[in-house]
Amino acid sequence: MMNRTWRSDRAITPRSSRLTTLLAAIAVGISGLIGLHDRAVAETVRIAHADSTEHPKHLAFVRIAELVKERSGGRLDVQIFPSGQLGDEREIIEGLQQNTIQMTSVSNGVVTAFDKDFMLLDIPFLFEDEAAARRAIDRAAEATLFKNLDKIGLVGLAVWEQGFRDVSSSKKPVTGINDLKGLKLRTMEAPLHVEAWRAAGANPTPMSWGQVYPSLQQGVIDAQENPLYVVTQERLYDVQKYVSLTRHIYDAMPVLVSKKWFDALPPDLQKIVVDAIHEVTPYERQLASKLVSEAERELPSKGVTIVTLEPAKRAEIAAAAQRPVVERIRQALGDKVVDAWLAAAKQ
Repeated sequence: MMNRTWRSDRAITPRSSRLTTLLAAIAVGISGLIGLHDRAVAETVRIAHADSTEHPKHLAFVRIAELVKERSGGRLDVQIFPSGQLGDEREIIEGLQQNTIQMTSVSNGVVTAFDKDFMLLDIPFLFEDEAAARRAIDRAAEATLFKNLDKIGLVGLAVWEQGFRDVSSSKKPVTGINDLKGLKLRTMEAPLHVEAWRAAGANPTPMSWGQVYPSLQQGVIDAQENPLYVVTQERLYDVQKYVSLTRHIYDAMPVLVSKKWFDALPPDLQKIVVDAIHEVTPYERQLASKLVSEAERELPSKGVTIVTLEPAKRAEIAAAAQRPVVERIRQALGDKVVDAWLAAAKQ
């Protein structure tokens, strides 16, 4: 009996061990499948923009990518395509509408071609400083600027900035409205920008950014307008010897995402994306301000003369440039919307 019992115990032990081993193997297999599943459902988020990797928006997107990956536990895999790799700014917005691109930040002048509400941000000489612009835009963005984006397949989540735009020139500085007469000035391909400069007496020439440096070098154009750090980052000081601090427009850059993509995200991932963008917005703005200040200090060492316009001279340009733009926007959006926006800008 004892022998049978002993033999029975010996017979049971290996079967139990095999069963334990089998269960462990199954558990490992299930764990592996879960891991594979998690990796399989990680969604690629394509962020595209047309600026360099030194630009504040790119650095801000790098931080967003880090936050989103960490907070989503790897469920969102963010890839960034700078320098127009996926197209120019108009093509990038179209990519958002088709959900081939999920996120971008683009020049406001380009957005106006898709949604007229953004024309409000293209009124020249509207804000006196960054603080006033940020306050007005942050208060009014959702109710005024973003309210119709869903109709064209977009979602607006923030407004970033490049800083105020100034004029650089090769032949002489712009000190007043008389210096603008006939000036061949490159502008963005934005109708309201062209209209403003034409009203101020300049000869505005819209062109894509890739053409600007050779056109300045060859004398096809005399001047361009951009935030100061563009002059340093793009080495425009080699062909531009004057910078006039016109501060003619607060260069807003709306942050847009694809509505198809955003609506398909579960609520927890939507919140992660929104929170990351809102958290990074002050950082992006600080970067832009810092780069502008650094460029203003650096440019004299590059042989560039910086001119500050007298208030009366700047006001004369502002009056000429602003009037036709505001009239055109009134025709597009109505007096009520424009008056409310102008009042918000002054507060």
